Amino acid sequence: MTPDNKRNFYRLSLSAPLTGTLKIVGLNEKKLDSKLALVFMLDLGAGGMRIHAHHNFPVTPDLLLEFRFTLFHSEHRCLGTLVRKSSHSDTVYEYGVVFSLDENERQALLQNINMLNIKLRHATKLTSCSFSTDEEIESFYKVSAASGIPALQA
Repeated sequence: MTPDNKRNFYRLSLSAPLTGTLKIVGLNEKKLDSKLALVFMLDLGAGGMRIHAHHNFPVTPDLLLEFRFTLFHSEHRCLGTLVRKSSHSDTVYEYGVVFSLDENERQALLQNINMLNIKLRHATKLTSCSFSTDEEIESFYKVSAASGIPALQA
């Protein structure tokens, strides 16, 4: 691990993003239940991930998010906070996320990430995982500032 890399866990870089959702579940220690927002996962590890999203969220430990995605037909629900933000474009933001998982959740996720790493040596996408389609990718990145940001979905 380099001095600049503060990660405790390996991150698997994905050549095709995974599609997932996020929702706000807490803010300033108050419980919330927002609608779902679409995110693309660019890398994934047992300690966190890097995502693209259309919504401009503040980077604060007071904002608790739940991320959902599928690996090998198993839905993962990971609580996390945003630790880094940058603009990818006028309507897409890139975030670094750190997970808050118990040891059982972390081990299950790590097992699936290791299996994914092995399987992706022979394919770029797997139908048993929530990889983004070419149409989803094109639509996600085509949203212009004039058309606005997609609303959070129920």
